[in-house]
Amino acid sequence: MRARLALALLSFYLGIQVFYTFLVTPALFKLLGTETAGKVVARIFPVYFGLGALTGLLAFLLSRSKLARFCSFVLFAVMSAEAFYLEPLMSRLKLENYELFLKYHGLSAALNLAAMAAAFTAAAYLVLKGEE
Repeated sequence: MRARLALALLSFYLGIQVFYTFLVTPALFKLLGTETAGKVVARIFPVYFGLGALTGLLAFLLSRSKLARFCSFVLFAVMSAEAFYLEPLMSRLKLENYELFLKYHGLSAALNLAAMAAAFTAAAYLVLKGEE
């Protein structure tokens, strides 16, 4: 039961990650332009990162296998760092030092992909192995 709930949470958030990262965000920038799309996604990020941190924490608490717990913790840690450190820092840097903002943006994108890989790995393990 616990493994199924963890799997459901991870799968749901992984779907959000893929949809938002690869479909919504590029479409917004294409349709609205950089400045307006940037304002829109800046409003979405706190919810996106917060939901990811919560998902990672709950999946960590629900899982019993070491791999699923590790991957869930990575999701929690990365999304927490994004929510509570990187996103607020990048919001300030975007106005104060755009060149430095771009460097942190690259880091944020890489961390988002790492969190996506962690969620996928945990979910795939729970599907294939369940709780051992």
